Amino acid sequence: MEDEARILARCGKSFHLAARFLDPEARAAAARLYAFCRQLDDLADDAPDPCKAAGQLEAVHTALARGETTHPLVALYHRAF
Repeated sequence: MEDEARILARCGKSFHLAARFLDPEARAAAARLYAFCRQLDDLADDAPDPCKAAGQLEAVHTALARGETTHPLVALYHRAF
């Protein structure tokens, strides 16, 4: 997976600029959170089948609710906090 800071710089240009006002630790956490949200958005937007996308998003939601950390997006979420 692409580095979180690069995802923020590439996809969240205005947010990336605003993050400069944060201290380095908060900026890194914001980049991880943004990367998590971006990945979810890409899952939904890039899926050729809306039902498959819904299933993938539901799997992430279920893993978060159960506190599982084996799902890559859930692991990214937990690194953000």
